[in-house]
Amino acid sequence: VPGLYDLILGLGTPAKQVVQKCTRNAMPSNYRGHLRIEAIDSFYIGLDGWDFDRPYLQSVIDGASDVLLVTCAGGRSGSEMTRFAAEYSRSKGLSVNVVLSNPPSWEGRRRRSIALSLTENLRAIGVQPIVVDGDLFDNENWSWQEVFTQLDTTMLDEVVHWTKSRA
Repeated sequence: VPGLYDLILGLGTPAKQVVQKCTRNAMPSNYRGHLRIEAIDSFYIGLDGWDFDRPYLQSVIDGASDVLLVTCAGGRSGSEMTRFAAEYSRSKGLSVNVVLSNPPSWEGRRRRSIALSLTENLRAIGVQPIVVDGDLFDNENWSWQEVFTQLDTTMLDEVVHWTKSRA
């Protein structure tokens, strides 16, 4: 039965780590909807890249009324699962929102290209993603761990903002 819950779905290993911080206690106290929080990465599905369990991903989305996809774009698994999940959700007539991060430039041109391609694909199907740019957190005073911590914190803030918009 569609419309049973609002879905927060983290796709890819880094996004899984962000979404796992979305406990009920981290969500707004006035949130009235039924919330389902899921995370899927290549370790969970045992596959990589474009080869992932589409029927399982569809089954997670099928009961949702609204979908928030969270991905740290740049990797193949998370980006391809996000592309598929957004297209599938739109085909079901669901409201789809996406929070994604672009990798810092020092992660390489290939990763940045994958992230840009995902962003363009989402916009082409009518989804306007919230893009958190990794380069905004990259400065000479921070280690790479601090850059990713700030990136993850900003993404988590966007997830909480999405839930507040539904309260």
